[in-house]
Amino acid sequence: MQKKIMTVGNWISYLFFLAVWIIIYIFYQSYELLAVLIVLIALVPAGIAAAYIMKNKIQLSCAVRRKQAEKGQSFIVDFTVDNPTILVSRNIALTVEIENTFIGQSRRQYITIPPRILGKKQVSLEYKGLYCGMIQFRIVQCEVRDWLGMVLLENKVNIDTQTAVMPNLNQIQVDYEHLGRGEGHKDAKVISKKGDDVSEITQIRGYVPGDRLQNIHWKLSSKSGDFLVKDYSTPVNNEITMLLDFRKLPQDAGSILDNVLELFFSSILYLCESGQEMYACWFNGESLTEERIAAKEELTGLIYKIYEGRPAQGGPSAYDYYSRLYSQESGNILYFCAKEELQEDTGGGQDIQAEAGEAVAIWL
Repeated sequence: MQKKIMTVGNWISYLFFLAVWIIIYIFYQSYELLAVLIVLIALVPAGIAAAYIMKNKIQLSCAVRRKQAEKGQSFIVDFTVDNPTILVSRNIALTVEIENTFIGQSRRQYITIPPRILGKKQVSLEYKGLYCGMIQFRIVQCEVRDWLGMVLLENKVNIDTQTAVMPNLNQIQVDYEHLGRGEGHKDAKVISKKGDDVSEITQIRGYVPGDRLQNIHWKLSSKSGDFLVKDYSTPVNNEITMLLDFRKLPQDAGSILDNVLELFFSSILYLCESGQEMYACWFNGESLTEERIAAKEELTGLIYKIYEGRPAQGGPSAYDYYSRLYSQESGNILYFCAKEELQEDTGGGQDIQAEAGEAVAIWL
């Protein structure tokens, strides 16, 4: 509405000035005044024609300088207008939609760039990501204004770039020494390693790289002077499922989601550094997704995969979906959710394994 008012105001100013000049010409009637009057009249269609040509010729681009950034860390986005013509315009206005595609928060920003003849004009702006997720910058509209500001010629575009706002990984300790022993449920996804702990020892042997520290026979090792390891008869079901529930909450959703995500990823990092493999499992609003994680180098890829989805607005929890597919006896499930959802999802009563802000993790 404000743009229309400005355009109408420019027309009123122009017509008033033109009327004054016509009156002056009528009284004095000189060739010089006539020439100026013709130029004044021709400026409007010439400017509109130039703006129309530029609208179809200019090329737009936007690029973020960092493909990922920490929360609260500044990053630069470059917006560029390339004018391959010798024509000029008063300015070019870009409408940019900035959206965190993960949590669905968006806003619009208007950027004015004066174009350069036969060249590029770049404007660099600084942004910060307040919440975890993928921040997308999309130019959705370009407006070219003529010399006198009489018209705004709009052009719908779709040019985007994005950067990932990474979660803060905190020092989290996960107690996983209580994992169930034995073969477990017949439908279990078994992660078996040499030297995994079960009920019956088959042999004592020398330590080799890759053996778990908890399988070292410390008493015999102290007597022999070398590390000795206990081998067991059957593989153990020591699968850990890291079940993430990131349903979108109505109030302060971004902050609570960040708490849940950061607790989830920090716990995965701790288990990876402890040599424990696991499955990361989450419900992306359409289906339950599962990813096996064996090393901390795989954590960044997992973050990007989770960012591709979007938290569901209400509805069943990830716990409900997981319970329909798997029996809880089939593994050890570490469940991550918001505190206010814990009682509703599981009935409460479980010991909290870890918590951070509004997020908790419990063993199921």
